[in-house]
Amino acid sequence: MKKILNKKEEKDILDSYNRGEWEPIKNPKREIKKLQRYARNTLQKDKRIK
Repeated sequence: MKKILNKKEEKDILDSYNRGEWEPIKNPKREIKKLQRYARNTLQKDKRIK
């Protein structure tokens, strides 16, 4: 799914980047795995506890 940004949103993002509000992730592979685990757990069906 591709989202098309309008010019105002693109300008806001670029301005934010130029102000130094963005920080690099120290370990991107670990962060990706963590977010994938969160997504997988979110989509799993809840287990009933008796």
